[in-house]
Amino acid sequence: HWAGKFLKIRKTACSRLGLDRTSVEREVEILQVLHHPNIVTLKDVFESRSEVVLILELVSGGELFDFIAEKENLLECEAIEFLKQILEGLKFMHSNNIAHFDLKPENIMLSDKASPHLNVKLIDFGLAHRFCPGEEYRTTSGTPQYIGDGSTHV
Repeated sequence: HWAGKFLKIRKTACSRLGLDRTSVEREVEILQVLHHPNIVTLKDVFESRSEVVLILELVSGGELFDFIAEKENLLECEAIEFLKQILEGLKFMHSNNIAHFDLKPENIMLSDKASPHLNVKLIDFGLAHRFCPGEEYRTTSGTPQYIGDGSTHV
């Protein structure tokens, strides 16, 4: 099953509504490289002058954050499994010189809560960046509540 993510494109460079076309193209290029069980899959892309539609793997299990909050008590083995899957996804991204820059509880989803084996999916690569080896990134980006101090060096 697949879902559509509709991204409005800015009409002019000074417009505050919509996204810059180059940032949408960067997200698409990054998702095209990331084929991993713990990262949402990009199936297709459709575009017009005013919007781009990403056809993504349907991730219907909700946010990991909500799952943990509803459950109240998470077993140690469950926490370890979730963390392992998150780190596997990040390891794969980093091995491809990609940094997410907006990893937060809302961007960690479960593929399907009904499944006996819960599979974590990292989503929302709108702020992700692909680095050249040795490149330094000094711009602050991400959700303000989750931004760390310092720059990233790859």
